[in-house]
Amino acid sequence: MLMYLWLLFIAVIVIFIYDYNKLIRLNQNVNEGWSGIDVQLKRRRDLIPELVKVASFYAKHEKDTFSKVAELRSSAENAPNVEKLAATETEITTGLQKLFAVAEAYPELKSDSQFVKLQENLATVEKDLSYARRYYNAAVRTYNIAIKMFPELIVANALDYQEKAFFEISASERENVNVKF
Repeated sequence: MLMYLWLLFIAVIVIFIYDYNKLIRLNQNVNEGWSGIDVQLKRRRDLIPELVKVASFYAKHEKDTFSKVAELRSSAENAPNVEKLAATETEITTGLQKLFAVAEAYPELKSDSQFVKLQENLATVEKDLSYARRYYNAAVRTYNIAIKMFPELIVANALDYQEKAFFEISASERENVNVKF
């Protein structure tokens, strides 16, 4: 009987270690996914001042649009959590859409090679950001499922693992954007 208790004890320890390592791996995948999003958001925020500078050269009376995009860029860099950052990034996307709408009214701006190149770089960054969001959200989904399933649930509760937030986009970002190159 004592031998069975020892075997049970060893089995519980092995399961705990296995689940602990699994949760650590899943948490690291979430962190890696977030890092990918952070890199792409930084690339996008680095393009914004150049876009604003080139556009404002041609459309001086559209200063409010340009300053709003610049302000949003600054507030995104100081976002305290994923939810706030996602909301701010949605506003940035809307601001960039307005900036490109302004560009439509200025044929000389639309034909400026630097502006066109910045638009192309932004399109590349947006595509990469989309991939990073998908990876992050998949990692979060896997992690959140794991911390709610038995026996990982026991380990997650013992170590106070909390559910992670998805990086979601707003309904306005789901709409098609008409940006012409």
